[in-house]
Amino acid sequence: MVRLIFISLAGGGGALLLEYLVVRFVPLLGIVFWIPTLIGLSVLEDFGLPTLQGSPDGWPMASILGEIIAAVGWWFIWSVIVAIALWRKRLNWSADPKGQEHEG
Repeated sequence: MVRLIFISLAGGGGALLLEYLVVRFVPLLGIVFWIPTLIGLSVLEDFGLPTLQGSPDGWPMASILGEIIAAVGWWFIWSVIVAIALWRKRLNWSADPKGQEHEG
């Protein structure tokens, strides 16, 4: 169980790194991550946390606190996705111990 949690957290970190690389080198695809992040941070801003700040071009950008919250949030999301994938794979292995697909 501890191994599964460690792999999930490491996998979440790897997915977060991949997400960062996509955002950094393919900015058009980065919008997929930027919009949900901006929505989440603006909700937290409405509750009084200083997560957003202005920028010269007029678009809101994350403050240091906002960046930390966004990174932890995305890491959690990716870790849960990795854990679910591993859990489903483990269920398939327990159904067929040899790891072979059933024909039929």
